[in-house]
Amino acid sequence: MAPRSALGTLAQRPERNRPGLYLLLGSDAAAPSGVRWLAGDSDSVVRGLLRRDAGKAFWHTAAIFVSVDRCLTVARARRVTTTLTAMASVGRRAERRRSRTSKDDTIIDDLVSQIRLVLGTIGGDVLPRPAAPETQTSGLPAPRAPFTYRGEGFHATMTVTPVGFSVAAGSRARKHEIKTLPQRYRELRRTLVETRVLVDRGMSLEFTADYAFGSPSVAAVVVSGQSTTGYSTWKHSSGATYGDWLRRQIDRERP
Repeated sequence: MAPRSALGTLAQRPERNRPGLYLLLGSDAAAPSGVRWLAGDSDSVVRGLLRRDAGKAFWHTAAIFVSVDRCLTVARARRVTTTLTAMASVGRRAERRRSRTSKDDTIIDDLVSQIRLVLGTIGGDVLPRPAAPETQTSGLPAPRAPFTYRGEGFHATMTVTPVGFSVAAGSRARKHEIKTLPQRYRELRRTLVETRVLVDRGMSLEFTADYAFGSPSVAAVVVSGQSTTGYSTWKHSSGATYGDWLRRQIDRERP
């Protein structure tokens, strides 16, 4: 993250030649958030910013996103940029329209969630929140009905809300992480501990307040301390997974 005046310094950072994406932020009284933004990506993120968009007049701050564990490849950076742009134009994520969810879809959701978290720490919630699925008329679980995920050392409840996938206050997260947990999730859990969203209760970490994540998978990873796919791990009391419920919602909307 750097102000426009420090763009030259940003261009000297060792991460400048990695693939990644950037957001340019500027003030805009007409925007709902009060912020105008532009997303871009490149195989060399700072060079791409300098070549394509640095000369645009509206922005005052640049946010650069690269991956420590090389998860953010060129192709994924492009998909994240496309997702962010779509969110800006339609105000919701495309998740509900997926009939199947691949591992790469989950990674893209996770990256978008991480970007939202970083922007939130500087006081800007400039990305539209994911919309909850519409109220249903069949016998499926209602959108706001709780889904649970439990295992050794953790037990959490999640509801789908208009602001995201909300893990309820009082839920317990596993205290220890597996050794192979990607760095981005370690940093997210550390941030939640530092901000006291998660507090140490001896054998586990407790959520002190409801906390909305950008995807069910990010919520599941934070709760369990291990890599997992939230679409199959969060379960309703009926036994349906979140992914099952979501697919039925999509099928119901088809003509």
